[in-house]
Amino acid sequence: MKTQEEKNELLSQLKYHQDLDAFVQGQWLLNEKLENNDFKGCFYGCTMQTNDNPIFKFSEKYDIDLWYCYLTEKIFEGLPDGKYRQFPYRSIEILPLNFDFNIVKSQFHKAILLKQLDWVKDEKVIEVLIKTAKLFEVPFNEISKSAAESVAQSAARSAQSAAWSAESAASAAWSAQSARLARLAAWSAAESAAWSAAKSVAQSAVENHYVWMRDLLFELIEEKNEK
Repeated sequence: MKTQEEKNELLSQLKYHQDLDAFVQGQWLLNEKLENNDFKGCFYGCTMQTNDNPIFKFSEKYDIDLWYCYLTEKIFEGLPDGKYRQFPYRSIEILPLNFDFNIVKSQFHKAILLKQLDWVKDEKVIEVLIKTAKLFEVPFNEISKSAAESVAQSAARSAQSAAWSAESAASAAWSAQSARLARLAAWSAAESAAWSAAKSVAQSAVENHYVWMRDLLFELIEEKNEK
């Protein structure tokens, strides 16, 4: 978002849909009209009123990092009932104009990788997760291609003993040199972390994990705003 007027207009739209209980999980748009002839839908489907690539269109229209859009959509879909409806408004309200995501992006990737240590037992995989997390100790746009390739190779070797976790680490590291994966890395890492928890705990714990990701994301943004 480049102007306060543009942000205010978007917030007004999000608040309107929130008050009408128009945000739903699981589908871009529902065939159910609201009082203004808009349709109910998920975060970006409802906001953009389209099934046709709404996340990309939102990112392009409001000039918000596509990574953030993919990630917030994923968090929105994973939050428990009663928490996801307020999330779209808050996720935009918290953003300053022309926000630089590079520091937050690295910090979020690092936290997601280290969170997986709660469930991983294989020593080789633990080593790769820690090594990969160190990759994100600099702003995202400053991660070198050679460092990313080195960590990706280490992750690939460890994948022989624990493929599911090493693959998550490799994808996060490889994202540093790939524009497309850069947009999707946090999305996939977050999904992997959530589903690894789901293997051993109830659905409520998975939902709590998405709450943790939401709180982490907002905390990182607020910390950067204070500096």
